[in-house]
Amino acid sequence: VSALFNTPNFVDNRAWIAEYARWATRPDGPGIWEIPTPINCVCLEDSEDYIRPQNFFQLEFIISSLTLFIKLCKGSHCDFGYPKGTLGLAVARVGAYLHSHASSTDADWP
Repeated sequence: VSALFNTPNFVDNRAWIAEYARWATRPDGPGIWEIPTPINCVCLEDSEDYIRPQNFFQLEFIISSLTLFIKLCKGSHCDFGYPKGTLGLAVARVGAYLHSHASSTDADWP
């Protein structure tokens, strides 16, 4: 996520970072969806105008967080199965980072 905030669209634009972070932490936002509901779509989910998000947990924020763990486990003498706990921790990590930016001001910028 920090790499995204260092791109030209975000650098030195704390208002846009905070707005993006608030959108990303919506249940249908880019914090957990590869193709989120657009930022300007604020109608209720049961509205015919609502645009549903797609591809749950298939976004770069989550995939990059899991990649290192999966590489470390490759070749291990045990098979621990699907990394549900690691996925949960990755989502929590991304969510905490986004929440810290969603409510930040110049005085408490992380």
